[in-house]
Amino acid sequence: MIHLKTNPKGIDLAIQKVQQRLYDKITTTYSCDVEGFGRVYVDVKDDFNAPYAYLSKGEYKEVLNNDTVNGIHFFFVEDDNSSIIERSSLSTSDIDLIVIVNDLTKVKGDVLHYQDEEIKEEVKEFLKGCFKINTITKGKKALDGFDVSKLQFIYPYFVFKISATINNY
Repeated sequence: MIHLKTNPKGIDLAIQKVQQRLYDKITTTYSCDVEGFGRVYVDVKDDFNAPYAYLSKGEYKEVLNNDTVNGIHFFFVEDDNSSIIERSSLSTSDIDLIVIVNDLTKVKGDVLHYQDEEIKEEVKEFLKGCFKINTITKGKKALDGFDVSKLQFIYPYFVFKISATINNY
């Protein structure tokens, strides 16, 4: 399932274009559950620091610990600062795309080894031309800043973060 905003503006429009492209590529390449979120909000609730997706009418969904997806879910975290491109009204922002694979065996079940690199490289290929990728972080460090006490970073679970710069919104 993909969670899209109605009539997005600013960075939400730029992110939603990438979100839709990534969702389409993942769902046509892999035969697994996929849940795609756009920009999420980082908040602390009950001493638990996590990303929350806004659904509607004041309702949020915590998206870090989404173990109902037998496959992949992803979301975007925006840096609070953006830059204005000189002599224009256009902006650039740094964002993180967090991709969580709850069960690698559901994504690439035909591969018998730990297929983390294959999935990471395919997702990078899906994003070619969408934005400038700055870094990629795998494993527990990909979720720095979030409470990961409920997560186990062992097979078949895999997480990675693509830090990028999104332009021209």
